[in-house]
Amino acid sequence: MRTTTCALVLGLAVVPALLSPGAILAAREADALSDLTVQPPVAVTWDALSAGDQIAATEALGEFSRETGSRWSVLDYAPGTLAPRLAMGTGLDMGRAILSTEDAVVAARDLVATYPELFASRVDRLDVWRATEGAGKYAVHFWEIASGMPVLGTKVTTVFTESGVLAAFGATTFPEIESADAPRIDAETAFTRAHDHLRSLGAIASSRDDVEWRAEGPYVLPVTVGEGANLGDGVRAESGVRVEGHTIHRIVLWSDDPVFVWSVDVDAITGDVLQRRNGLFHLDFEGTVTVDVEDPNYCEGAVLRPLSEVEVRIDGVGSALTGPDGSFTVANAGTDPADLEITMSGPWFEVVNVDGASALYQDNVAPGTPLDILIDTSVARWDERDVYFHGTATHTMMKEIDAGWDDLDFVMPTRVNIDQGCNAFYSFADSSINFYRENNGCGNTGQIGDVVAHEYGHAITAELYGPNQPTSDLHEGNSDITANLLFGYSLIGPGFTLDDCENGIRDSDNDLVWPDDVTGSGHFTGQIIAGFYWNALQYLVASEGEAAAFAAVKDAWYFGRLLGLPQNQPEQAWYSILADDDNGNIDDGTPHFDALCQAAMDKGYECPETFADVVIKHTPALYAANGEGDVRIEAEVYSLAGELAVNGVNLHWRLSGTGAFTPEPFAPTGDGNIHEAFIPTPPVLSSVDYFILAEDEFGNSLRRPEGTGHYSFEVVTAYHNAESGDDGWTVGDPSDTATNGIWERIDPNQMVVGGQIAQPGDDVSPDPGMFAWITEQYTGGSPVLSDVDGTTTLFSPVYDLTGSAWVNIQFMRWFQTLVAAEGGMEVSVTHDGGTSWMPLVTYGPSDAAAQWKLVSKLVPEPVGGFGMMQFKIVALGAANPSIDECGLDEWVLVASDTGSPSSAPDPVAVPRGLSLALTSSNPSDGIVGLAYELPTAGSAEIGVFSVDGRRVRSLYRGSDAAGSHRIDWDGRDDLGRTVGSGVYFVRLAHAGEEQVRRVVIGR
Repeated sequence: MRTTTCALVLGLAVVPALLSPGAILAAREADALSDLTVQPPVAVTWDALSAGDQIAATEALGEFSRETGSRWSVLDYAPGTLAPRLAMGTGLDMGRAILSTEDAVVAARDLVATYPELFASRVDRLDVWRATEGAGKYAVHFWEIASGMPVLGTKVTTVFTESGVLAAFGATTFPEIESADAPRIDAETAFTRAHDHLRSLGAIASSRDDVEWRAEGPYVLPVTVGEGANLGDGVRAESGVRVEGHTIHRIVLWSDDPVFVWSVDVDAITGDVLQRRNGLFHLDFEGTVTVDVEDPNYCEGAVLRPLSEVEVRIDGVGSALTGPDGSFTVANAGTDPADLEITMSGPWFEVVNVDGASALYQDNVAPGTPLDILIDTSVARWDERDVYFHGTATHTMMKEIDAGWDDLDFVMPTRVNIDQGCNAFYSFADSSINFYRENNGCGNTGQIGDVVAHEYGHAITAELYGPNQPTSDLHEGNSDITANLLFGYSLIGPGFTLDDCENGIRDSDNDLVWPDDVTGSGHFTGQIIAGFYWNALQYLVASEGEAAAFAAVKDAWYFGRLLGLPQNQPEQAWYSILADDDNGNIDDGTPHFDALCQAAMDKGYECPETFADVVIKHTPALYAANGEGDVRIEAEVYSLAGELAVNGVNLHWRLSGTGAFTPEPFAPTGDGNIHEAFIPTPPVLSSVDYFILAEDEFGNSLRRPEGTGHYSFEVVTAYHNAESGDDGWTVGDPSDTATNGIWERIDPNQMVVGGQIAQPGDDVSPDPGMFAWITEQYTGGSPVLSDVDGTTTLFSPVYDLTGSAWVNIQFMRWFQTLVAAEGGMEVSVTHDGGTSWMPLVTYGPSDAAAQWKLVSKLVPEPVGGFGMMQFKIVALGAANPSIDECGLDEWVLVASDTGSPSSAPDPVAVPRGLSLALTSSNPSDGIVGLAYELPTAGSAEIGVFSVDGRRVRSLYRGSDAAGSHRIDWDGRDDLGRTVGSGVYFVRLAHAGEEQVRRVVIGR
């Protein structure tokens, strides 16, 4: 038995040496065993936080922002502490230049010491994990220490520019893990426990004497403890979910035959196995595969190229490495001939043919005579030459990106001609890359350059991250983009299937988006992040040329990962944008922001908002309630170039269809850059159009929305979207019988039962809205713990509608009943203070749906006419196993003292002449119907726009006759993708005039 103790190198796929005929079967069996993990999740998004947690998550950051006058956008939060994991924004000048990683460490420690609440840690608990430099920035990553041991999974990050601007920060910490017990069992005992554990699972069959291993640590492992939490070896806690630190030995076990690599975390106190991770990451059979590569692969045929970075040895004299042009010089003091020898080895690779003689060139040569040496099939196999050539090219590319990069400046074991087929591996056990011979209808993977670069890409990721490796999709996607950037094409593996040179096994030029196309396959899901960089590359090639485009994308890709060590795809995209930044302020964009941002949106990632000079940040109003005073409109307004002009911020408004806009001053509130304006209370059933125009002292201006469009809101009698508070809504009736599933105002978490959605994962209000009335928040575990069992009642405020001729209510409802499916929901009204209630709408099992539904209901007029009125919404939950969930959002009440609902004016007034009107419900959960009228024949254009003015869909562009026309919007964008919930504007343009209507999509 051989043992080693060294730093962990974790990465992709492994075949550490010769494979027996049964090796691949053993590897597949090991792959089939799932990983075991007890660590807490990496991140939690804003939408997944409860209302209380959202408030808690903003406290420290809000105080920091107010104290420093800075503004920050947060990607996501640490699950336990709710500290921001990655915050980027306007930046904060620290008042000193950062000229070295040492300076950065000092500045980072000072920042944590000054604002410990922001990082949920103390500076005396931190030790440097990584301190890196690149793209004009310095990043410092600490991990927490407990009793002298690193706490795995912790990361406190700061990123500074060279001028001393704090550009980004974040933290994942575990304050509850202050200390940890010293190990009570040694590494040898831990190895025995790990080996026996894997053997009991059938993961390995080898005896302890036949297994190579090494011990790492000791470390402190955060362990999730509580009901349903996995404590290792199948043990389950009963209640009280929490995180506690366990001292561990990390044991890495591997074998050459049969092939396996496992990393096992063994509790250094009890000897229990807490975690295991299969270290085999490989190229699976995924689609059409290709084979045989010269440059770039065997499909293109052989070509003569200089062989660089190979060692030339002269017996008794010395050795030298060839340069980029293949030249070499070995200093010599005499005139006698000597023996020259070349193998496929050098400073970065040593290529070994595992099933035959390895490459060898020998000759007796005389000094002083130029030598013309050809390494061909008489010297080395194709795979030996190709792997060495393409591996060296990949290493050279990384050095060109960052000359100081030295993570892989060692001789990497490299094996070819392995007696299996259709695969290639990177092993984190010995940091080797391994390639299979031509077999089973697949080409020799050592002869496919992009496969070689892909495997080397895993080594890049493994060395970059150390013990805290990213998810498999990041491993695979970044390996794909390594190959894409080296060769300049998007396919991975043309030629993998023997003689199929047209197709590959993956393609970075794809339409996959996050998170819709996320699967359990790291190879498949990794194509999303690879596609982000590929799309950015194409945009930049078109605008800046090929050389500049490749340089920019390589820098954003590499330095973003180096600075951020991201743990998921959206985080990596944000760090790439940060790496591209040149002044620590994302608000004013980055040198290549347009391309990177468009690529991010292509792949479903969010993109930080940017501005050229004047900044306007505004969430458009949907409704305004008459009777609540003047309508307040709020926006954040400032200028990156200087001060705003005196009286330079104005709101322009009008009643829809009345012609000219009336300006109202947008006055600062004194709360940062927040400005406000007031529109005199419009009448019920009217619609108000408005836009915001701001100008700074230098004459720079910005309009929201852009162009000639405008926002619109409808004036109603009462409106409640659950965002600003309860607004007089109350929960609870003496007759209620429910003990769980009781109504509450929350940002809902999705509940899935048997593959069907029981509780929604979002409200229907436009972003940044997040709250709705839901029958108890789902927090995980069994659905029966939070669904409605019995009755629970939600009451509206009491409305005084005396003198009204008619009353109509509109709302979005969620009603779902599953399994036994016996639940119900009822909306009722009282005109006598609750003495009697009249049902308005009742829902039963046949009305259940896994989506928000729009409801509009005319309230019958009581005897004696309308007066004081109140509504109640009752959720009716049946006993288990019926799973019942209800929800209410976007409540709108409209009442009028004249006419009737059929004769009442449309909420959006339609002028005579050019007109545009909705023929479907609004909000809409499906197709949006539109009717328009042209006063004269001629060209017309109809488009759908987002609230920030971006064109979402071109519906019609052509020539129409005068008169009435109809058209539908199917809720998709120009690429055929379903748009998300939110506010959109439909704009009709004709003969120099236009009409705009607001559409709300609620899904």
